[in-house]
Amino acid sequence: MYFCRINLGAYIVTLRAKLFFLIFLTMIGGCSPSLLELSAPPGRYQLFDLAKSSETATIALKLSMTKFENDAQWPSAAYVGFYQGENQDKSFQFMIVRYKETNNYMDARYRVFEDGKQIKIVSLEKIELNKPVDISMTFAKGIVTISLNHGKPIEVQTKLTVVTPYVSVSSGTAEFDSRT
Repeated sequence: MYFCRINLGAYIVTLRAKLFFLIFLTMIGGCSPSLLELSAPPGRYQLFDLAKSSETATIALKLSMTKFENDAQWPSAAYVGFYQGENQDKSFQFMIVRYKETNNYMDARYRVFEDGKQIKIVSLEKIELNKPVDISMTFAKGIVTISLNHGKPIEVQTKLTVVTPYVSVSSGTAEFDSRT
């Protein structure tokens, strides 16, 4: 099996550039991009769509924060989630976040957004700093099912109907490894 590491850095990448890059990787030696690294400077974020919008979706990956660059207003965090079609104002988002630079842990939580406003946030557990997190999420008929580190699945009812799966990072660097 081939191993590819994709580092998109802290640059804004157009959809056309993303598609071209992924097609190029697939053409050279049958390489499938299984490890994605995203970086964002303090106070900024970077988002990467994993697939086209669909009525059902699945994400299964190992998530690791590898560099922390906290900003007073925007802490280091990595995100995995679904947003409504092309509308990022409606979404379900799992995240690991380090609120203070002095914390030796990250908070694992999920949140739900409607019309750009956070309407629900639930803390799941504390994660050791630099420890990878296995995350599994599915979406179907408005229900997101999430499992953290192969634990008991949690079902969350949302108003989402057609979703785009994505990963993102803010104020730091994260790796998203689909070879779980």
